[in-house]
Amino acid sequence: MARKVKWLMSIIVGLVLLWSVLWYGASVATGKVIDRVEQQSVRMGRDVSCNERTVSGYPFHLEVSCGQAVLDAQDRGIEADIDSVRSVALLYKPGHVIAEADGPLTVKLSPAAGLSGELVGRWKSARSSVSAGLSGLKRASLVAEEIDVIANALSGPANLDGPDGLDGLGSLGGLEQMTVQGAQLHVRPNPDSQTDFDVALTLSDILTTRSGKALPEMDLGLLATAKNVGEALGFDPDLLLANWLNSGGALDLEKLSFNSLGFAANASGPVTISQDGLVSGQVKLEITGMDKLPDLVAAIAPRFRQNAEQIAATFSGLAGNNPDGKVIIALTLRNGIVSAGILPIGRIPNLF
Repeated sequence: MARKVKWLMSIIVGLVLLWSVLWYGASVATGKVIDRVEQQSVRMGRDVSCNERTVSGYPFHLEVSCGQAVLDAQDRGIEADIDSVRSVALLYKPGHVIAEADGPLTVKLSPAAGLSGELVGRWKSARSSVSAGLSGLKRASLVAEEIDVIANALSGPANLDGPDGLDGLGSLGGLEQMTVQGAQLHVRPNPDSQTDFDVALTLSDILTTRSGKALPEMDLGLLATAKNVGEALGFDPDLLLANWLNSGGALDLEKLSFNSLGFAANASGPVTISQDGLVSGQVKLEITGMDKLPDLVAAIAPRFRQNAEQIAATFSGLAGNNPDGKVIIALTLRNGIVSAGILPIGRIPNLF
């Protein structure tokens, strides 16, 4: 009996030693991978670094902590740093990583980014989860609560400034503060196609102060499928976007939603995005609370209230017998120009 106990103890000690060696090897390999990423970013003209790095988590997971994570992308006019970043990988679940950040996040923008100034973001909680294979990311999620962004001297291109002190739709110039009660982003492979990815985005209770003016609270949402992305998301966002645009930039909108001051709009349909960031496609727009549109527009840009009243009067007649007085409009998008039938009604700015 005593001999069996000794053998059992020897096996247990051996397994512990073997696991310890494996954990140590994995921790060293993780450090080398981070080093290679940092070195590769420098060769690409950017600087990505994890300062004050520590690796811990023995025995069942690897935790990499950065006192401060830094991104310096001069070619994009972006410098960013975020404090207290932690990522955890479970050794018994390879490829799955969970990350948290305490913040704050500071982003400095120069004209190359299309904006100049500084953004400082804080939050109650922020957590991301990613799953990756040898070919790159397979799925990703980000959940954050009580986000507060302060803008310091943020300005956009001068030719977009409007007489109300509000910049054009394509610029964030004049932004002073933005709070978001909840934010979620989820990206996953489409179950019906190996090369398509589903995207779900929710931003709730958005409050914005811009050029000294408090804008109405709003909610935004997106459910869509990006077509012909590939079997994985890769590790290079720029390359991913370029390849997707080269393959047609096709996006099936299941629901693009906006809700504010009793006005709600939902858009759905197939669209494409050009390499210049121009949107084309056929979209069905469903609107409830069309009579609230003038009040909403006046709260954002008072000089356009009369235009909004004319639009509301024109399209309210389309509600007919639709339930809840819903207005349904078939829109044609051609290189950013939006038309209802033969009537041009607006323009979508370049997305990038």
